[in-house]
Amino acid sequence: MRARYGRAALGSVWDVRQFQALAGKGPFYDALTQSDLDLISSAVLKQCDELDGVKDGIVAAFVQRGGKMLIFQGAADPIFSADDIARWYGEAAEQNGNDFARLFVVPGMTHCGGGPAFEDFDPPTVLENWSETGGAPLSMPAKAPTMPGREMPICAYPAYAHYKGGDVDKAASYRCTTS
Repeated sequence: MRARYGRAALGSVWDVRQFQALAGKGPFYDALTQSDLDLISSAVLKQCDELDGVKDGIVAAFVQRGGKMLIFQGAADPIFSADDIARWYGEAAEQNGNDFARLFVVPGMTHCGGGPAFEDFDPPTVLENWSETGGAPLSMPAKAPTMPGREMPICAYPAYAHYKGGDVDKAASYRCTTS
């Protein structure tokens, strides 16, 4: 994808910024209150809870076949919460061990890309390296299109990139930490 498009193809399917102009304020903009949205969310979760891949055994079957899963989520995603995917990730790891999946929460990234974020990274290559070497990734190198010349690692959850000193624009100046 990088060779074809010149960058990772994140956000090519859905970019919230492309559709913001279409969602102008009108009679339906504020039609649902937060209480309404919470009620809908609870009803949907109640219907789908057994189909989350954890409780219905799909993840377990995937793990038993030696599957590896690399998940990335924008911390600034206005559609899906990074807290929700982190909760799911924790439940899946509790039931299946933590050697089959890695979650990467991307600071500043919106839905599938965009935002002031280090969103130019290459999950397929990281996943391929993990499958070939057996070593689970602790981080992914990333660049920020909105900050030319800057790079930083995106760390496997729950770790985050901490500046340790040196050139702030270089990934080597950061380390993944949980404290």
